[in-house]
Amino acid sequence: MKYWCNNSPAWTHFYNATSALFPAWESAFCAVAAHHRGNVTSPELLSRIDEFIKQESAHACAHHAMNKRQDLIGLENAEHKKVRVIHRSPDKLMWLATMVSIEHFAACFSRMFIDKYHKESSRDFNLFLWHSREELSHKSLAMDLWNDIGAPKYKLRQVAFLNQKYVWKYLISQTVQSLKNDGILWKPVTLLSLLNLLLVVLLKGFLPSLSIYLPAFHPDNVDDSKYLRAA
Repeated sequence: MKYWCNNSPAWTHFYNATSALFPAWESAFCAVAAHHRGNVTSPELLSRIDEFIKQESAHACAHHAMNKRQDLIGLENAEHKKVRVIHRSPDKLMWLATMVSIEHFAACFSRMFIDKYHKESSRDFNLFLWHSREELSHKSLAMDLWNDIGAPKYKLRQVAFLNQKYVWKYLISQTVQSLKNDGILWKPVTLLSLLNLLLVVLLKGFLPSLSIYLPAFHPDNVDDSKYLRAA
């Protein structure tokens, strides 16, 4: 099947664009977590960092394989070039803030995916369901690491805005461009599907991600037990 996500070109290209982001950014966050691990004294937090690095490394490998299947290696490599600066200086507070905000966005994406597709079963669905479950299982690690080093929340919010703008612009523009490349963007059925995608992403992804700007923000404020059971 060309369009693996329920034969929907819009949703397939949206999640393909998401997959293209993962290998580079997952590996970059492993570098950031590994650097800050040296300043952590809590055995519990150290254990969680080790588990986070293990999970993120596995996610990067799995999505690299998917990106090869879906002919997304060009997009993936472009992201690898962008994150070189993170690997060169993982100690910068900005990159930990980036990790906090992107991990929060990933948790919102995970809930959205599980809500919509938890009953599906195929290689790519199973990949995203597994990834979503693990994202929710370590959703608070980056924030707890941020708090552990005593970083101020106002800096976190400043970086979150930039990351949010990048992620949403990237995903929507890549989805539209892919539909255009397929020659189906202006078909009524495609436009209807794209409108549905934008509405779901707005309500289930974008709006929940705004909670990062609240003074009392913490990923654990959301109870994800039902999503973990569903996945």
